[in-house]
Amino acid sequence: MTAFVTTVRRRWAPWALPPLLVAFVSWKPASTGPTICPFAVATGHACPLCGGTRAASALLRGDVDLAWQMHPLIFAILPLMAFGWISWIGVTRGWWNPPSSRTTNIVAAVLGVAFFGLWGLRALSGTLPPV
Repeated sequence: MTAFVTTVRRRWAPWALPPLLVAFVSWKPASTGPTICPFAVATGHACPLCGGTRAASALLRGDVDLAWQMHPLIFAILPLMAFGWISWIGVTRGWWNPPSSRTTNIVAAVLGVAFFGLWGLRALSGTLPPV
């Protein structure tokens, strides 16, 4: 890897991520047209993550009710994404050490249980977002 690529990756990539995510979700994803979710294409049913991008888009536009309907965990995921982004910047700048593998695994396990648990509850109650 060249020094230029390393410099760009360490200095500019962390700052480019939030504007790119905002641009992506502000464009009203999946409101029309086919889905790109492989699980939804294969089964015809929403996956545990389905509705997340649409929820972020609705939240960005100020529609809290629609965001909640699309995916209630968006209110937990966005703060975690912001924390992860800030941590990434801090680690790449050398301000602090990365979180331990144990902490990362615990957070991943809790999120997995939350996503699959909510998915099961929403499937049983018939409130999964449209595919």
